[in-house]
Amino acid sequence: MKRLKLLAFAFSPFLINYCFHLAVQNNEWIGKGLTLSSFFFAAYWLFVGYKSATYTRTAKESVLIGNIFALVSVSMLLLRLDTWLMTQGIVYLGSGPQFFFFPMLRVTQFVERTFLFFLNRHVPFFTFILSCILMIVIYYLGYRLRKKLS
Repeated sequence: MKRLKLLAFAFSPFLINYCFHLAVQNNEWIGKGLTLSSFFFAAYWLFVGYKSATYTRTAKESVLIGNIFALVSVSMLLLRLDTWLMTQGIVYLGSGPQFFFFPMLRVTQFVERTFLFFLNRHVPFFTFILSCILMIVIYYLGYRLRKKLS
């Protein structure tokens, strides 16, 4: 039952990000609201990592289960496939694979501008990889915080 709850937590970014995506598209939600929402999502993901410490025995298990949807099944593989299909002119799968990382993009852009200023061009796939890494790091920090306080 605990792992089922953790899987529900792992799937929650897709639902949250889908609602976030609709708000941006339908209400032209940009600027400070978008940035604040991105940081609130990062705080939520820290909380999920914090809660996950009670559901698993090890950090590796927690991080893998907590980020399984973003790492394997949907985001990374479909995003790469989508990019390849677009360059071949075959088909476009849409923005579905990006829904896990959509709110993290503002946080990622902040990190890119702050620490990766030496890049001379913007690579969208690198941005999504960095977003994925940031989600894993934030999740792990939440897990470690819970273990430290216990």
